[in-house]
Amino acid sequence: MDDFAAVKELYGAVVQHMRQNGLFIWNEHYPVEVLREDIQKGRLYLLCEGKTPLCACAIFPVRTPFEGVIWEDNPALYMWRLAVHPAHLRKSLGKTMVKHLKNLTKKQGYPLLRLLVVDCNQPAHAFYQNLGFTKKEGSYQDIVNGKLLIEYGYEYRVQEE
Repeated sequence: MDDFAAVKELYGAVVQHMRQNGLFIWNEHYPVEVLREDIQKGRLYLLCEGKTPLCACAIFPVRTPFEGVIWEDNPALYMWRLAVHPAHLRKSLGKTMVKHLKNLTKKQGYPLLRLLVVDCNQPAHAFYQNLGFTKKEGSYQDIVNGKLLIEYGYEYRVQEE
């Protein structure tokens, strides 16, 4: 199985699990449509068992921070699309990935690691707060498929470690 097929399978399992739990944030198009680019640009990180990805997350800088969220003015790396295979939840894989991304952020000279969380994804809000991320004031709002999408920003200062 090539990298893309394996990663696509991981995200497909996560989308199915989210739907079963009433979270309709991702679908058959997103995030799959951007995964190949993440792989090609070397910005997708994986935790694997053998060659099977169990956890994945992209990380890269954003030129313009998301309007509506009140960020500090410092440069930052942004986490995107953290996914843990549903069969491997509660094994600290997400926590391990975030710890690695915090270290990577620091090594690359960025003072901040940021991300956005959709308003209805309460498990993600609790997860990031438990890992020391601070919820920022304001929200990013966009219309996606005719529906209002509201996302809240979280930020972690890596120099605190």
